[in-house]
Amino acid sequence: MPVRVVETIAELEGLETSWRQLSQSEPASIFSSFDYVRLAWQHFHQPGDRLFIPVLSDAGGEVTAIAPFCVRPGRSRGIPHRCVQFIAEWEGDRPIIPCRTGLEAAWREIVSFLARKRRDWDSIELAEQPVEGPEVRGWS
Repeated sequence: MPVRVVETIAELEGLETSWRQLSQSEPASIFSSFDYVRLAWQHFHQPGDRLFIPVLSDAGGEVTAIAPFCVRPGRSRGIPHRCVQFIAEWEGDRPIIPCRTGLEAAWREIVSFLARKRRDWDSIELAEQPVEGPEVRGWS
């Protein structure tokens, strides 16, 4: 499944139509809506944060899932690191990934993509995700 990364505000704005369509599918949450994520990024991101939004598409190029992530610089025991997080995880309910496919399939593709892009980040903190995985089948 093709994956591209949105890294600029212009690219984020270009996702609006696709994101709104996905937000009408299940699962949906106001906290993963286009408007909420865009406003959270505009008003709460810190200097040094960067957009890192994997966008999954089907073979025809139609967007099937969006992972509203960013990479935040931080320190752990004095050692600098870059952490993948949900953009708005600290301002709302449990973050989710808007998707047209099942959550488990979307997460599987995203985790695989993150593994391939390992040079772009050092750690991942996905707040409030279920311990048993996206569809209660466990994390792979």
